[in-house]
Amino acid sequence: METRGWLSCFDLSEQKCAEEALRASEERRSKLAENSSAGIALVAPDGRFIAANLALQEMLGYTENELRGRTLLDITHEEDRGATETGIAEAYNGRRRVYRVEKRYLRKDAGIMWADVSLVFVPANGSNAAFFSAVIIDRTERKWAEEALQKAQAELAHVTRVTTLGELTASITHDINQPLAAMATNANAALRWLSSDSPNLVEAHEAIRRIVRDGDRAGKIIEGVRALAKKAPPKMDWLDLNEAIGEVVAMARSEVQRNRVLLQTRLANDLPLISGDKIQLQQVILKSADKRYGSHEWSG
Repeated sequence: METRGWLSCFDLSEQKCAEEALRASEERRSKLAENSSAGIALVAPDGRFIAANLALQEMLGYTENELRGRTLLDITHEEDRGATETGIAEAYNGRRRVYRVEKRYLRKDAGIMWADVSLVFVPANGSNAAFFSAVIIDRTERKWAEEALQKAQAELAHVTRVTTLGELTASITHDINQPLAAMATNANAALRWLSSDSPNLVEAHEAIRRIVRDGDRAGKIIEGVRALAKKAPPKMDWLDLNEAIGEVVAMARSEVQRNRVLLQTRLANDLPLISGDKIQLQQVILKSADKRYGSHEWSG
């Protein structure tokens, strides 16, 4: 009896020690969360906030009590809600151990916060209900800086395009005047063939066909000029490199002839398509050729 009583007291002491150790561990985790510069939250499986540290409250502008009355989707930007729902479902169903994403949150002041989010699902254990543990890092300033850089790059690209366009004005004018003059000549010829006492329909047809051909050529030149001058972000497409070079050569032909430049192209056959912005690529080719060869031999 005495032994059994001693063992019973020992068991109670062990249980008490375990409870105290658990309490101490939870306190340490709580202090760590409160002192962290990252936002930390516990979220129920239905998306409702259970707890949020001070850093997250400051990021979003909500108090912890206010967050408890909201869900993750409530404060998620509408364009990111679908991806958030999918990620939470995958983590909850065990298809993803950790859900990581860059997304936008809606602050209480109606501002937008960009964040890197890591979400881990913690299954139920004994009397403890299941929950998500979320670590949220504010990336708003970095995102704004990236967007500002992209805007500056787009502005620079636009200025460079306009500069290049200015340098090619004489050549472009000549290239457009050529097909226009040919169109006028062929139109007059077609009228003569049709107005004669014995209309020559074959010759008139050929003259009109040449008008269509030269009209298409002029249209392509104008289209290239508009694309070069257009202020727009890079447009990534699959490109035929030889075709892009050929268009540059055609655009610069008059300038090349006027400066007595010997232009030779040595292009490989069966090149794979490449991904890039066609206008920017052609701009680089023009600039590189101009700087390297000037009025001397230009071999492409």
